[in-house]
Amino acid sequence: MKKLGFFLSTLLLLAATGIALAAQAGRYYIPPQYFDAGIQLVKKDKKSEAAVFQNATAAFLHDPNTNTLTGLKIAIDTNSIEAARTDTAMNFRSLLETMTYPELTFVETAPTKFEGDKAKVKGRLSIKGHDQDIILDAVKESGTDGTTYDSTPLTIKLTGSVPYSESGILGEVDADETALKFVFKLRAIKQ
Repeated sequence: MKKLGFFLSTLLLLAATGIALAAQAGRYYIPPQYFDAGIQLVKKDKKSEAAVFQNATAAFLHDPNTNTLTGLKIAIDTNSIEAARTDTAMNFRSLLETMTYPELTFVETAPTKFEGDKAKVKGRLSIKGHDQDIILDAVKESGTDGTTYDSTPLTIKLTGSVPYSESGILGEVDADETALKFVFKLRAIKQ
């Protein structure tokens, strides 16, 4: 009976430890092959131009107990921009002045609390040597219930835009252009 009590208490301790370990905050990294970074020049005439960045990375901390994201940092190589049409890619390279400003960054400025699978991520976008406060809409596509997407434990989609009316950072504004929209899909790997 003593052995059974010891066995059950050991089993209970191991189970409790496993649950505690599974629920600890984790550091996540997103290498370029798991990071989809898109940019769109939104126009009034609905003929928007879009492109993708081939080289982008990110990292953050996620606490499943509080459903909080902290320390999100995104770095994008602006020279890695590609588009279906060569002239579109050239337009974006010109707009972003990629030779002068080879990096675009986003840094979270406050912890982000998810309500279910949605949140607003407050941060600072550095583009063309200027900083712009921006709020990105975030949606978890996996991770809240232990499921995985594309063999990664946590996927978060971020979307947001910089309106031309609030930004002088993009240079002279064409009356037809209204905003620069960003779409980031982070398929995060726990470190």
